[in-house]
Amino acid sequence: MVVVIILVVLAALVLPFIGGHITQSNRTPVDIPAGTTSGSSDCSVLCAEWDQRRQERCLADAHAAAAQRIVDNLRAELAVATGVAIALAASAAAATLIPVIGYVVAAVLAVAAAAAFIAAEFILGELTAAGSALTAAERQAAAAQQAEAEARTRLVQTCGDKAAACLSRPGPC
Repeated sequence: MVVVIILVVLAALVLPFIGGHITQSNRTPVDIPAGTTSGSSDCSVLCAEWDQRRQERCLADAHAAAAQRIVDNLRAELAVATGVAIALAASAAAATLIPVIGYVVAAVLAVAAAAAFIAAEFILGELTAAGSALTAAERQAAAAQQAEAEARTRLVQTCGDKAAACLSRPGPC
């Protein structure tokens, strides 16, 4: 009987976290396509490649910003869920002081507190997955910025004065 109780408690503690992690990891896109350089020395090709790298950087930056917003929102949700769970648990403890029906009220509040803690744990699983997605998105954004800088450098070094017309174009972001 003790083993069954331990297994039920462990399941209640682990399954919501795993479910939250799986749910969030299925929701978050994980890859942004990045182009490759052609190796051409034609200025119009180099200009087009630089434009493409700028668009990829914009997309990667937007993806990283969206991932950061998801993480921030989940942190706020976790704080609220944890606060509600703690308040319900404290109310359950205080309800035991009520004569006659105190233990019934405390049991109802304790069940509500347990549900709030399980919800907080689910959100924690989502937050863990979202944090991993944020790290990947930030890595992709840094790589896209590096690729854009390399394409610009190649354009300037290869085309010299001819690059000015391309470099004067407004950014895509």
